[in-house]
Amino acid sequence: MLSKKQRKHRKEQAKVRVELREAEAVENKKKKFRLQSESLDHIFVTYFRVLKQFHDTPLLPLALAGLSKFAHLINVDFFTDLFECLKRIIKEESLNLADSLNCVSTIFTILSGFYFYAMLYRNIFLSIQPYAD
Repeated sequence: MLSKKQRKHRKEQAKVRVELREAEAVENKKKKFRLQSESLDHIFVTYFRVLKQFHDTPLLPLALAGLSKFAHLINVDFFTDLFECLKRIIKEESLNLADSLNCVSTIFTILSGFYFYAMLYRNIFLSIQPYAD
């Protein structure tokens, strides 16, 4: 049988342990999020490097598949550069039809949802040229 002081002390220790576990859980979540973000950044850097430098290798379909898979995680700031790169790849004569279609499919996957319509309307608006008299 424990005395009143001992029970009180154990109760306080239990509270401290619970608070410590909660603090560690928050710290672990932050660390996990940071590691995931860094990993994702490295993956996208690799994909972009393949698109910019090694687009005539067998790695192109793999990079496009990866971009399609993680399209919802791509930062909007990279869209313009990414689309310019994909457009340049599509225009190359040495690219086979399958890879060209894969590029187009990747673009539509990335643009699916709100961004698709925003970019579509923007491009339509920019492509309309006023008639010069």
